[in-house]
Amino acid sequence: PFLVNLFRLPRLCHIIQKWDVDIIHTNSSTHDIGIIAAGILRKKHVWHVREVMELFYHAKYIFPKMYVKLRAKSDAVICVSKFVYNCSMERYPNKNMKMIYNPYDINYYDIKRISFAPEKKVRILAAGHVLPIKGQIDIVYAMAVLKERGIDFVSAMIVGGGDKEYIVKIER
Repeated sequence: PFLVNLFRLPRLCHIIQKWDVDIIHTNSSTHDIGIIAAGILRKKHVWHVREVMELFYHAKYIFPKMYVKLRAKSDAVICVSKFVYNCSMERYPNKNMKMIYNPYDINYYDIKRISFAPEKKVRILAAGHVLPIKGQIDIVYAMAVLKERGIDFVSAMIVGGGDKEYIVKIER
């Protein structure tokens, strides 16, 4: 996957520039292509860490020292549990790391704020493995809510392989 991602990096950067993406969101600790693209293009990056790769997948990073540096460069790191937070802070510290439990209760968050999208334009990019547990379909539902709330231009790109049936569901 690392070599495949490097091969796809120029295309990904081209798409990010074409879409004029403001924030790149990486939805797993198993991929670092989002932070690499963010660094090249000088874009903000949010890393959503849902697992401890070494423990959950019994895998190791190819270049662990590089990964430590990449994780430290992320503008925000969201960990989904105290366990993931503690392991991440110990192994891959970042001063902007926070813990936010899954799942989210969308009724808790105020998405009516005008300051959210003052230009009435929202572009979303979600890159990573596409799985039901990651909730990429919520992007589709969020787009509908934003349009209902008067955001004139809402677009999203979900990039990555994964569960074929789930991908078809998202496309529908």
